[in-house]
Amino acid sequence: MMNPDEFLLAYAAQLQREHGPCVRGQTALLEWLDQRIERLARLHAPGHAAMEIISSEYLLWQAEALGIDVRG
Repeated sequence: MMNPDEFLLAYAAQLQREHGPCVRGQTALLEWLDQRIERLARLHAPGHAAMEIISSEYLLWQAEALGIDVRG
């Protein structure tokens, strides 16, 4: 079983493989991801739903960093 740091690193790598590299950098991504996982755990979000939420929020967060308004 992975320790929490290994899990975050692996999850961050997966997000970047799926959606492109983080424009804010690795440290910011790991902090952001940790916050999202903690929030969704407090909400008792099912694992598959949490993963979809994080994936969508990652794309929005990246767009925001690039100055792209995708929320209309």
